[in-house]
Amino acid sequence: MKIIDKYLIRNFLVPFTYCMLTFILLYIIRDLIVNLEEFIQSGTLSFTKIIYSYLLMLPLIIVRVSPIASLLAVIYSMGNLSKHNEISAMRTSGISIYRILVPYILVGSFITFFTFLINEQFASGANLLAMQEFNKKSETSGQDNILKDLILMDKEKNLYNIKTFEINSSKIEQVEIKYYYPDKKILKKRIYAKKGIIEGNKWILYDGKTENFTREGNLNREDPGGKFSKQIFSTATTKEDLIKSKLSNVFLSFNTDKHQRTSLPFINIVVIFLAVPFTLKITGRGGAIFGVALSIGIFFLYYIIYSASIAAGKEGFINPALSAWLPHIIFTVLGIGILSKTR
Repeated sequence: MKIIDKYLIRNFLVPFTYCMLTFILLYIIRDLIVNLEEFIQSGTLSFTKIIYSYLLMLPLIIVRVSPIASLLAVIYSMGNLSKHNEISAMRTSGISIYRILVPYILVGSFITFFTFLINEQFASGANLLAMQEFNKKSETSGQDNILKDLILMDKEKNLYNIKTFEINSSKIEQVEIKYYYPDKKILKKRIYAKKGIIEGNKWILYDGKTENFTREGNLNREDPGGKFSKQIFSTATTKEDLIKSKLSNVFLSFNTDKHQRTSLPFINIVVIFLAVPFTLKITGRGGAIFGVALSIGIFFLYYIIYSASIAAGKEGFINPALSAWLPHIIFTVLGIGILSKTR
């Protein structure tokens, strides 16, 4: 490793270490403030127990705060080098922007690998503990027989929304069914009921009302519908379909979480790859304050896109694997574009 590589890495690691320690401390303080009332009520407010609980959380905290720490460290170190004209001196002596990027990519790769190992090991143990806790609660409360917040679309694109479904008795509560015109995405009929029961392909609903609509989307004045105390509706949707829909949602969520756990540490290297050319591009336009504001803006934009993509994966709108990696791809391409235009 050349002297310049060691110099650039050292200039990155110093602010990175300070940022990590600061954000870890802020994370713990914020979490302690949020959960202070719970600590007091549970009677576990002892210094030893609090320290122990946050030591257990430390791997997760490191994974979560390392991307913003990496981003701030890059912008600070690059800004500091530019402030003393060291970047200009390097480029004047024939060192390209690509060569300057190399040590940052190396240290970013190490941080990514390190957080990846922490995340995999910690998440596996956390998932096991969570599953054991869930099983204990299910055995003691009997709530494993009840499914909540079910949303199902049948083959005819009709939508079923059920707040509570009791599997053993086939009882349902807070039911809403929307029928659509087959040739248009316009609501044809809406059924709402407080409760009901499923018997094969028949849904017996109680205390509800129906609303009928025209093809133009207006309430049908000739047959507007009305309230009912009991009504039987024939449908192709059975209780087995409701159970399958819930299992499908659980599988999508689990599969997306699995890919998210794998992709999360790679945010470190992506933000570094993006921040180096971007910082060089805006050097001199506001100094350190502008750099900090910029890093926070980039991080939150990344976080918003990443969170939205993960949510889309859990809902089945996009492939679970793609939902976890798509933000990385977008910001890597953006970094390449900025890098190619940086002279």
